[in-house]
Amino acid sequence: MKRALVLGVVASQADAIRYLRSEGWYVIGCAHERRGAGLDVVNQFELIDIKETEVVKQLARSEDVDIIYSVGSDLAIHTATEVSAELDLPYFIEPSTIELIDNKARLREFLNSRAISTVSYERVTSKEELTSFDQFPAIVKPTDSYGQRGVFKVESESEAKERFNTASQHSTHGDVLIEEYLDGPEISVNAFVEDSTVSFAVLSDRIVANETRGVPKAHVLPSSAVTGYEEDVVDLVRQAVEALGITNGPLYYQLKLTDDGPKIIEIAPRLDGCHLWRLIKHSCGVDLLEATFQSLTGEQSNQLSVDSITPYRLEFLMETPDKPFDRHQYEIPEESVYSEFYYDSGDEIRATNSVLEKVGYYITRDGE
Repeated sequence: MKRALVLGVVASQADAIRYLRSEGWYVIGCAHERRGAGLDVVNQFELIDIKETEVVKQLARSEDVDIIYSVGSDLAIHTATEVSAELDLPYFIEPSTIELIDNKARLREFLNSRAISTVSYERVTSKEELTSFDQFPAIVKPTDSYGQRGVFKVESESEAKERFNTASQHSTHGDVLIEEYLDGPEISVNAFVEDSTVSFAVLSDRIVANETRGVPKAHVLPSSAVTGYEEDVVDLVRQAVEALGITNGPLYYQLKLTDDGPKIIEIAPRLDGCHLWRLIKHSCGVDLLEATFQSLTGEQSNQLSVDSITPYRLEFLMETPDKPFDRHQYEIPEESVYSEFYYDSGDEIRATNSVLEKVGYYITRDGE
């Protein structure tokens, strides 16, 4: 039986675990705590912190796994790729490229130096260094965090200094990125690369619940905001793929449609963590989750072409953290085509960004 190691067992990784199990894989999951939607669907669980690369490598070697992967986690995909490279297992993107993409300041420098989605920014290591940046409003965020942790919109230098410590606490080395605020509607691009070519790119509206932190509350496909920008957006995606030297695999882009054209906010070298593969599958019949594992295991996907797009909406159920979850307070629309809760009633809602946490989601035909 084929054996897979999935790093993490939260809801996004649970999608991958369920798919692999349905395809006959023996799936081992690991995480630093016994908690998550994937815990009940793995064949085997190991209490291992995914940041402990050497320990993950020992587990992968001892269990003789065929693949290591993760969905929706920058930290996990870094470990999965590094260990896969060392054990001669399949992976999509070179570890050095993932390190570049994951560091927001390095990515800005890389893109700006190639005139791709140019954005004004500074990498700072102290409050005092913030005085050199004078474009407000601005965004202050850790250089290498994820999940909207420590991200703030600020209106002045003094406010940036107020937010510095919190942002710095979420950064591995304490450094912070301050960059110009990009004004305009936000969109997502789910792309897939085959033989260095972007063979698939679908554009959706990313609707945020809290603009200052960028926490998404919904995704709508197809995008209505992108009308007139489609070719520019896809061209920008292709430019970044070519510059980064990415040859295969899924990518997730967050962009803003500004008066100066589309601008990249972030690039994730993996599938997104918002279950957009399921929204895309309902909307245009393409299964990116399946395509990812087919490509990772050397199979050729034959289903990345889109004939038509039907409007669908993915809506998150949101709640403040650090309190018990009550499933009964949420009403799922009868017309939903899929719904899922991340918690059982009584479970403590964990804090990711300390503002609003996703506790579940549902998908409906948009407009119904």
